[in-house]
Order: sequence, then C-alpha cells, then structure tokens
Amino acid sequence: MKYTPKVVRNRLLVKDFKGNELLFDFDKINKLKTVASAIQNSTRVSIINVLSLMGEVRVTEIYKKLKIEQAKCSQHLLILKESDVVQARRAGKCIYYSINPKIKWITQLDPDSLIAASDFSNSLE
Repeated sequence: MKYTPKVVRNRLLVKDFKGNELLFDFDKINKLKTVASAIQNSTRVSIINVLSLMGEVRVTEIYKKLKIEQAKCSQHLLILKESDVVQARRAGKCIYYSINPKIKWITQLDPDSLIAASDFSNSLE
C-alpha cells in the first residue's frame, strides 16, 4: 500500500519503520527532499545501511562489504556527502565515512515514506 503524507498544522506528517507518525516543519521537508533525491538509488541505500550498522568506516570496507567497484562506491559516497547524508573525516591517507549525526533520524524513516514525502513536497512547489 502506497503511503500518502499529510499536512497537519503547516507540517508534514510521515511515518517511521514502526508506523509511528512524525511531524516535520518545512525546513526539514526541504532537507528531506535533498536526502530523498540522494537515496533514491539502491546502492546508496545499501551504503547508508552499512554505515548505520558499522559506524565510521573507510571506503574500502564499504565496497568490499557491498561487492561493488571502488570507483562506483566513491561516486555514490560523493552524492551522499554533497547532500549531507554522510560526512567524511581524513586521517592521513584514509578517509572515513559516517552518517551525518545532524540527520541520523533519516535512518529511522521508512524509505517508501521518505520517497512519498519528497514527491508530496515537490507537488507543493
């Protein structure tokens, strides 16, 4: 069943994985749009899942875990970084990636709900 977000008191109502309803103000909705467009790709969703489970990791650990090419993994990480979904920290020659703590809530949202929120928000423009 497709989820349809609702506007309640000038906020968007979305659901998390457990079916709990969450209200987001429109600033957060704009962040949702950016994040939703970044994660509308199964590889990037997989990268987010790896980072959620493993915490801060190097790109080598990610592409080996997902069994994808290093260049492909790096391209997806760049998209996630540009949309502020992940952050990078350099230590010598290594770069460590992790979920941006400012939007860690994104890992709690149901992907269908997130995509529906993005579609709904786009329809408001």
